[in-house]
Order: sequence, then structure tokens, then C-alpha cells
Amino acid sequence: MLYKKILLPAACLLGMAALASCSDDDDNKIVDVPTEYTAALTQKYPDASRAHWERKAGYYVADIVDKQVEIEVWFGSGAQWAMSDHDYNKNLFYLPSVVEAAFASGDYQDWTVDDIHYYERPEDSFYEIEVEKKASPDTYLYYSTSGELLKATTNEIDVIPTTVIP
Repeated sequence: MLYKKILLPAACLLGMAALASCSDDDDNKIVDVPTEYTAALTQKYPDASRAHWERKAGYYVADIVDKQVEIEVWFGSGAQWAMSDHDYNKNLFYLPSVVEAAFASGDYQDWTVDDIHYYERPEDSFYEIEVEKKASPDTYLYYSTSGELLKATTNEIDVIPTTVIP
């Protein structure tokens, strides 16, 4: 009886407290970033704020805010800029008119936009528009900067600087 009224609830509370103290943050936060990387970030985004650094896939990655847009800025060896991932949330107004027109006239025009990313890289740039519709899996649409639909897939692509979007 004592077990059911006191010990079991106490054990549950202790278990919940232990789980709450665990972190699911798998980012490799960096405290000391080589100065050439911070200088390269400042050169690329002079108005950026809130730089938080981590390591991903062998790159130094800075999470910043620039002109109210969250951006992940990726740097390779020698502090060479490799990619910027602009998170536009659901804001279609960030899209260039040619990409917005291609989306508006495409097969997914009546789907709900869930998220938009602009991936800017030295050799190419493209947009990812995540759309959803009731009773359908989320779909990821990849558009070139000229508005060409490059790929539509239900599997989100983990984009890093070397990712190829066919």
C-alpha cells in the first residue's frame, strides 16, 4: 500500500527529473573558433548577430541572424566560405519572382508551405520549399534560382556544401 501511494509516484518523479536533465543536443558547440573563421564570417556578413559556432561534417558552421533571417554559414578548411543556408520559414516574399511563379503554377500550388530554405554556394544556389497536404507525406521541392523544378521528393535531403541536387 505504501508502495503504491508514496514510493511509486516518487520513483516516477525522480525518473522524469533524470530524463529532463539529459540533453538531446547533438551539436558540437565550439567555444574557441580560429580567428580566421570569425574574420571570414564578419567579411561575408558584416551585420550578422548572435554567432554560435559548431562543427558539422568537417565544417565550421556559424548560426547567425542577418536582416532578421536565420542563416547557417558553412566554412571549409582555410576559412573558405562553402555554403549559406537561409531559413525563410514560410515567407514566400523572400523568393525571387521567377521561383515564386514556378511554384504557383506547379503541381503543388494548392499545398501548404511549411518551410523555405535558400542554399547559397560558390558554384550553385537553389531553393527548398517544404509543402504539406492532409493525408499526403510532406514533400520537398528543389528549385534552381531560375525557377526550374530540379527535384520533388518525400525524403528531405540533408544538404551540406557537397550535396548534389539533380
